Amino acid sequence: MKLSLQWKKLGWLVLIGLSLGMGGFHVKAQDATEDKKPEAEVAKDPEVAKDPEVAKDPEVARDPEVARDANEDQSERIVGPRVRRHRRHASGEERVSIMRDVVLKPGERASEVVVVFGNATIDGDVDGDVVVVAGKATINGKVGGEVVLVLSSADLGPDAEINGQTTVVGGPLNADPGAKLLGGKHEVSIGGHLPNFDWIKENFVQGILLRPLPPRVGWVWVIALSFFAMHLLVALLLPRTVQVCSETLQARPVRSFFVGMLVFILFFPLLVLLLPTVIGAPLLLCSLVVSAILGRVALYRTTGGQVGRQLGIQSIEQPLAAFCAGTAIFYAAYMVPVLGWIIWFVMMPLGVGAVILSAFGGFRREGQKTK
Repeated sequence: MKLSLQWKKLGWLVLIGLSLGMGGFHVKAQDATEDKKPEAEVAKDPEVAKDPEVAKDPEVARDPEVARDANEDQSERIVGPRVRRHRRHASGEERVSIMRDVVLKPGERASEVVVVFGNATIDGDVDGDVVVVAGKATINGKVGGEVVLVLSSADLGPDAEINGQTTVVGGPLNADPGAKLLGGKHEVSIGGHLPNFDWIKENFVQGILLRPLPPRVGWVWVIALSFFAMHLLVALLLPRTVQVCSETLQARPVRSFFVGMLVFILFFPLLVLLLPTVIGAPLLLCSLVVSAILGRVALYRTTGGQVGRQLGIQSIEQPLAAFCAGTAIFYAAYMVPVLGWIIWFVMMPLGVGAVILSAFGGFRREGQKTK
């Protein structure tokens, strides 16, 4: 009797176990059927399969890169649409620009935007941060990270949405009432006289740093016209000296250039050596300035005369007309970006060398006459 009861208990236990096993198998089979597509996509990337918790979410499983970010920082894992908003470098590319503007049109996407000495116009989406230095930011799109503006101004449109903090240092922040600053804003003022860097960018960065005579920078042209008046005065008062330097420049241009380079190389060591003499250093500096002015006048006159001879225009070959024509030619060349500075620095030793050779030639002739 006891044996039969024990067999009955054992039978019930086996039956209950089989029932539970079949129920669990049915649940697992149903889960596998519902999540078949996400699991297949997760299996394609071994990095995603490292964390089963991540793989369970359909939004994460569809994008392996999102799952990698979630695996790397499980303590701050965000699933669903928030993952797409906070992840960086998931889509688009970095936009980094120096001295050029960046425009992100509606529908375009970038991971980060960094602009130095330029403007940033963002109507699309940026997953990461937006940094603008010495420029202007016009934002009417979504920014997933922070917005940092240094010595720059900002205009935020009604569709602007910034998830991180908005920091503005030394520039105004103009925000539309409809703009969403979810991370708050922080403004650091450094004085009302520096609202933005537009003036410095136009006058220096895009001005005299690129060429000696920027066409749109007025104060540079005032200086250029002042030098033209001074050069014209030298050409009128010292025609014979300018003529001699021009002849030397035409006869020995290569030697004039190397002599001028030697003068500039030795100038600072000689200046340091003559500083204790009190009067020696000022005389050396004045000599270099006078040589540079005379050499520039001779160079302008020689160039104008050569152009007149090549074109067969005799009126331009006259000394004063040749000087004016040469000045116009060089001023036009000085307006060309980069090339203008190259011409400026190459012509400087050429003119100075011609003056030095002319001076030594005059001293030699005076010595021969004395003998």
